[in-house]
Amino acid sequence: MASPSAAHPIAVIGAGIIGASVAYHLARAGAPPLIVDAGDGGGVTTPTSWAWLNASWGNPEPYVRLRRRSIAEWHRLASELPALPIHFRGSLTADISADELNIYVERYGAWGYRLRLVDCDEIMRREPRLREAPAVAALCEEEGAVEPVAAAVRLREAAVALGARFLPRTSVHRLVLTGDSVTGLDIGDEVVAIRAAVCAAGVAAPDLMRQAGYMLPFETPEGLLAHTQVFEPVISSLLVLPGIHVRQTTEGRLVAGFDFAGSTIDAPAVAAAQLITRINELITLPKPARLDFMTIGLRPTPGDGFPVIGWVPGWKGLYLTVMHSGMTLAPAVGLFAAEEILSSRRDPLLAPYGPERFRN
Repeated sequence: MASPSAAHPIAVIGAGIIGASVAYHLARAGAPPLIVDAGDGGGVTTPTSWAWLNASWGNPEPYVRLRRRSIAEWHRLASELPALPIHFRGSLTADISADELNIYVERYGAWGYRLRLVDCDEIMRREPRLREAPAVAALCEEEGAVEPVAAAVRLREAAVALGARFLPRTSVHRLVLTGDSVTGLDIGDEVVAIRAAVCAAGVAAPDLMRQAGYMLPFETPEGLLAHTQVFEPVISSLLVLPGIHVRQTTEGRLVAGFDFAGSTIDAPAVAAAQLITRINELITLPKPARLDFMTIGLRPTPGDGFPVIGWVPGWKGLYLTVMHSGMTLAPAVGLFAAEEILSSRRDPLLAPYGPERFRN
């Protein structure tokens, strides 16, 4: 295999939604990278994401501002890449108490987020197929969803069209470290010379970082999703209700989930069946929903719950991007990372999220 290092001095490790976005934005800025992925592209966590684009209840203002900026960048991407499977039809949140909903609407509204409380009648007008509706919910019309794998593939393909190179089914066995710099990737049958590596490897990121002596506090909580057969459009909003969250994909499947932490081998199947039962209780459907398939994803979550984005302390050429909420954050992270890598300008919205806060 010919070395791609001359044409691609930057390597992006991982082709999930974060890696694909970083690669696209590097290529868009005139620095098409080498994209290396252990699978066929799409990542490990990305295919198991509910893919809600949101600012999320309970976050501090700086993180809300970053997430809102990224939602705006999703709109930009939708105009740049017309085939991007994304929609903004709003969300209805009612999985917290009425007091918490009031705080949510007041606090986030003061920060500029378009939120308002709606009653049962308005919920039913928006979602007439609901068999039952909560007494009150928080409506956010600027939230939406994206189809995760299709979006990652579209971004990666756009990067390749701009000159990036994609190596699927290629594992990075180790980082090649020379002095205080990352100089290559060992991909098994060769060492690829590079000048910088962007680690967008999700749940595999801590192992790669450990090679550079950077010990990242990390958790991988599980999330289960049940996917139904395809239906005609039956719901518009993303529904975040007690015990279940459910949305309809652009393909027409209903995707429902909740956190899962079971330890027995049959528990996921039981949990998925319960979700399907709940869908049938909640929504009037042309025919009963059935389980088509389920996924269980590991969410790459740094120790304090917030993203880690930036140059790894003590190393030249090693840039880290790892986070939960990757679907919401992907376009802003891709844009900001490309800008920092190529021009050394760090966007102020990234100030709280540098790797140095976990300096070992």
